[in-house]
Amino acid sequence: MTHTLQRTSDPAGAPLAERKKQARDILAKTHIYPFRLLAGDDASCLNLYKANRPRILGVPAAFATEDPRFHFVSTEAESPEDRANPWRLLFRERADGAVPVFGEENTLTWMFKKGLGDELDLLDEQGNPIEDKTDTAVFQKNKKIAKMRIVGVLKDSVFPSELLMGAPTFQRYYPRQEGFSFLLVETPAEQSDAAADLLRIGLAKHGPEITRTRDRLAAYLAVENTYLTTFQLLGGLGLLLGAVGLAVVLLRGVWERRGELALLRALGYRHRALGLLVFAENGLLVLYGLEAGVFAALASVLPHVSTGGSVPWPRLVVLLSLVVLSGLLAGLAAVRATLKAPLLPALRKE
Repeated sequence: MTHTLQRTSDPAGAPLAERKKQARDILAKTHIYPFRLLAGDDASCLNLYKANRPRILGVPAAFATEDPRFHFVSTEAESPEDRANPWRLLFRERADGAVPVFGEENTLTWMFKKGLGDELDLLDEQGNPIEDKTDTAVFQKNKKIAKMRIVGVLKDSVFPSELLMGAPTFQRYYPRQEGFSFLLVETPAEQSDAAADLLRIGLAKHGPEITRTRDRLAAYLAVENTYLTTFQLLGGLGLLLGAVGLAVVLLRGVWERRGELALLRALGYRHRALGLLVFAENGLLVLYGLEAGVFAALASVLPHVSTGGSVPWPRLVVLLSLVVLSGLLAGLAAVRATLKAPLLPALRKE
């Protein structure tokens, strides 16, 4: 007698029927948004070179009908509906024929040197500019290049490596990019691990690379923090060199005026009075220089503060206190050098 054996449980021992029910429950609470992808250069901070041909993602139309999920620094939205959901801008034809796109703030600022309202050349799969054929006469005469216009700037999103374009516009300019190479999966936090396992199993033959959004953001923020740490170290080195230079300048000033100070001592000025005079003079120089530097620094960071950035006041106060302390110590060293200078040799030189 021949028996047909059927597996009724998975290797972990859970019944397959129960596993299927759990999978259906997970998928019922999961939304998958497929993006079309044009391969190109990584435009994020992970790329040390200039992104000549940036990656482009075709955003599905569902993003324009769902509630906005990302924070925007600025947009070209004018109507209340567009301000409430700026993703609608990607699916609207512009009168000037430019293709509306979104980009990450840091990517646009540092990689492309662009901002809201600026334009980029629209490139094909080989990196060549695409000619704008919307106006035949203009095309034949001037061969106008199609442009991408930045209509929205994202803040700390999961798209620092790409520019975002509406899916209909993407298919019109890149019809040969078939399928969906980038999936954005929205699922409750408590079942994110289970949803990731289901995707790995279901898409195993395609070799998917699944990354949690928090891990993706952490990877980019880690690079940014590394840059910031490097700049802080360089700034600390510059502060140290500046403090040493300040001490040298103050001591040199006193040394060059040792004849004048010796003459004051010969005329009856006490050591204490000369010490206070030199110390007050050096202290005023330090304060005036610090004031000029602080105002210049605040003017340079004003655009960052006006867009919602913060100033690390406690750390700044500590650094400025160290500068003042180093200046005062240099002034005390100058006073000490003044009082210990030989009187007769200095008077003979004077």
